[in-house]
Amino acid sequence: MKKKLFGIPTFVFYILLGVSILALIFGSIFDLQLSKAIVDMNDPIANFYETYGLWFAHAEIEVIIVMIFVGLYKREKLAYRFMGYFILIAANAVLIYIFHKFFWLNPNSKEILFGFRYSNRILVIILSALSLIAVGVLTFFVLNKDAKMANYVLFIGVMLATAMGLRFGIGYILKDLGGRPRYRFLYGASGAQYDGLFYNYLNWWEFAFWKNPHIDYFRSWPSGHTMNSGLTLLLIALPSVLKKRFKGDVYVFLGVGLFYTVTMMFYRIRVGAHYLSDVAMGLFIATAITYLILYLSEINKERFLPKEEETAE
Repeated sequence: MKKKLFGIPTFVFYILLGVSILALIFGSIFDLQLSKAIVDMNDPIANFYETYGLWFAHAEIEVIIVMIFVGLYKREKLAYRFMGYFILIAANAVLIYIFHKFFWLNPNSKEILFGFRYSNRILVIILSALSLIAVGVLTFFVLNKDAKMANYVLFIGVMLATAMGLRFGIGYILKDLGGRPRYRFLYGASGAQYDGLFYNYLNWWEFAFWKNPHIDYFRSWPSGHTMNSGLTLLLIALPSVLKKRFKGDVYVFLGVGLFYTVTMMFYRIRVGAHYLSDVAMGLFIATAITYLILYLSEINKERFLPKEEETAE
């Protein structure tokens, strides 16, 4: 068993798994009481996280796309280069489309979604797309583009993309199976803006997958935002593919990922979107996926790194 994964002690992941299990147990008992005590949907920071919180997680997807592109572009065969351009263009188109769906509203509706009305939607999509493209350009310039490193850069990019696929697959299935109504849509929920929707409280283990599938009101458990933010811990693998590194870089990425994840967890509860057990399960899933992918990457990376004689040439 590896004692470190990309320079980070493995016990860090064991601690995160343990904390998420304890939080899940605590939340299973005190979910409703905790939400009643801390929910305030008018909190500006909570609404900021609601509106912009996933940008950093989507930026990570852009980083992964560029890593895969560079890994393919630096190969000798023209077919791989075309494949790299195709993935770069197609994946960014899908990412922009996700933003389009994320902020979609009926033009005739006065409803506010994630802090925005319908009239703001196009501006949000444009700014989000431009900011992600900027992240992509920056990633391209800081990555190690040595042709000898192409296999390794591609390998790490594919492994991180696999983690994203696992997150969306597991999250989608569990949310539909759970069918748990969000706190802010409960009848008479204190601190919520949506009183009067008359949904009853459900514990996370009281699966109600036969009720209103795919409707966001009933997709509280587990927290998708927490799973997305938790996967930013994968970025501790990023320094290994950078052109230049600095001392303690993996710990900087770890610290950023932990801060982002913990604050996301708190403000998802604060805004009434989730209970403690929702974010705890989201953290457990994200940590488990992160550990699995980093472990598999660590034990296999020597196969993709250039041999010493290649580096010396």
